[in-house]
Amino acid sequence: MVTTRSSRLRLNITSAEMVANSEDLLKDILLRLPIKTLIKFKIVSKPWLSLISCPHFGLSYTHFLQSNYSLKPQALFLDVVYKKLPSKFMVLRLNPELKRLPLFDFIHARNVRILQSCYGLILCVSQSNNNKSYFLCNPVTKKFKMFSFPVTREVTIGTRERLFHHVGVNLAFDPFKSPYYKIISIWQDLFFRNDPERSRCYMHFIDIYSSETDSWSVAKIKFAWSQEMEFDRAVLFNGAIHWDSSYRRSFYFDPYNECLKQMPMPTVDRTWVRYLGESGGHMHIVAANGFSFFEFKIFEMAEDYSNWFLKYRLDLDAKMYVLAPKDTVHNYLLSCAVQSDEVKGDSLLAIFPGGFAISYNLVDGTVKRLRCSNIQNYGPDFETFRVSCRYFETLACV
Repeated sequence: MVTTRSSRLRLNITSAEMVANSEDLLKDILLRLPIKTLIKFKIVSKPWLSLISCPHFGLSYTHFLQSNYSLKPQALFLDVVYKKLPSKFMVLRLNPELKRLPLFDFIHARNVRILQSCYGLILCVSQSNNNKSYFLCNPVTKKFKMFSFPVTREVTIGTRERLFHHVGVNLAFDPFKSPYYKIISIWQDLFFRNDPERSRCYMHFIDIYSSETDSWSVAKIKFAWSQEMEFDRAVLFNGAIHWDSSYRRSFYFDPYNECLKQMPMPTVDRTWVRYLGESGGHMHIVAANGFSFFEFKIFEMAEDYSNWFLKYRLDLDAKMYVLAPKDTVHNYLLSCAVQSDEVKGDSLLAIFPGGFAISYNLVDGTVKRLRCSNIQNYGPDFETFRVSCRYFETLACV
């Protein structure tokens, strides 16, 4: 039998039509494509646009990456404010095959600061004079959403009017629990108890925004606490928001079940700089000696939340001066984090001014020098807050 060019063409057209007409088959094929290709394929047709833009397809894409051990952070964004337009962020690439990071040219705001990231969605704040604007963005899809918070509550108790202050905004997005995200807004008021020994206390109200309903639930959680906490230093772990505190106890909040619980905190000298983070299914606190910044303690939370244990203790002073002269490092640490790898094990990432960074393997002790983009331009146009946020590629909607 002779196959003519026209018959081959009809066969190809028929195969293409079969794929196009079978959403399940099309979805199975699209899940295997790079995310940048999927973004381009949105313009093929309205059905393709609808499928790729669907929140549940984005959820399936994340699950597919996880099942293939491909769901890994591509880079670290440093919590650094660039004071001019367009917004620029300091970046440490974790994936050497990542040729280009998405631009933030769709954000037309000054003094943009990255507060938190969760599986590719990035929570930011822009400050102008005394006004703060909060927004959530996906740099892959170049979409963002501004948030308006419920009005500041005023409560009168006795003869005193109590004015609550906005102390934190957090993001909870766990694609393994839901395709939707939640925004946590914390308000705080200082009041005094009758007990002179423990007179000062903070009353907190937590408001919750749900992207599923596009609405706020006001004052869902109320609690009093006498110690200060870092509400703007939140880490999402096991679907719950965790807050750091230098006190011996802190809190974590599950926004899906609206449950607030206490957790212990490790004892760290106040002269040490601390970083709360999550990697490889574990929560860590990295403490750096505030006098040398080359001595580290790494604590890990027990699975039952009963305690933190000291997992690693290291002094990199000698190795650092082999890798870089002292005047290059400046004895100043921009940020650090633990990065877990199923094959290579845990590594400590330490980032310094001048574009200098290292990856220290905590298993075999090997050190690798890294290069951060934009950090060599660190200067008066930047302001740093010593936090790093992991960047994932995602199709999640904002």
